[in-house]
Amino acid sequence: CGLPLDTFAYAPKSALNSPPRLISAGRMVRTKGFDVLIKASFEMKRRGLSHSLVIIGDGPQRPELEGLIDSLGLRDIIRLPGYCGPGDVQRALREADAFVLPVVWDPILNIPEGVPVALMEAMAVGLPVVTTRTAGIPELIDDGISGFLAKPGDFADLATVIGCLFEFSDSERIQLTQAARDKIVVDHDIEKLTKDLYFSFLKVIGNPAGE
Repeated sequence: CGLPLDTFAYAPKSALNSPPRLISAGRMVRTKGFDVLIKASFEMKRRGLSHSLVIIGDGPQRPELEGLIDSLGLRDIIRLPGYCGPGDVQRALREADAFVLPVVWDPILNIPEGVPVALMEAMAVGLPVVTTRTAGIPELIDDGISGFLAKPGDFADLATVIGCLFEFSDSERIQLTQAARDKIVVDHDIEKLTKDLYFSFLKVIGNPAGE
């Protein structure tokens, strides 16, 4: 699972917007934890943490999420623009201050989310990421070093973790995003992964070129 790194250039922001802009993206299904993110946004508002939030994507959970936004009075903070093409998503990433995807275990289907590629894309372009300690995500993100991990399903903890990111200095954020980019370059460069797979196949079939 990798990215074409020439498409995802590293371009971290030097300072936060005022108020900070949060972004999330993905198919609107339970495993993404978008309902947790919306509740965390409400909790942040209650604590006086100004912010805006855009959740890009569509899916079967969208009506439920829109209803939750309305019930919490968050229309002035949260936008759901629907599906956006890859180019529009990249532009949105570059305008944001953090990517948040509070992945959860689906209690109904009993399946995990795995390691979302959307996290890798945000890490590659230099956007700080906030997600959760579940499935294979801790293998991708070193908490506090290359991103932030909150408790799955805990909107209050998610709000606290996002607030901690807001308190980082500009230099601390750059260190965080550089560590995240380095992780993607080392472990998730699609060109490198493809070459490794190719030579592994050669070794399996006994081709000397694969030695």
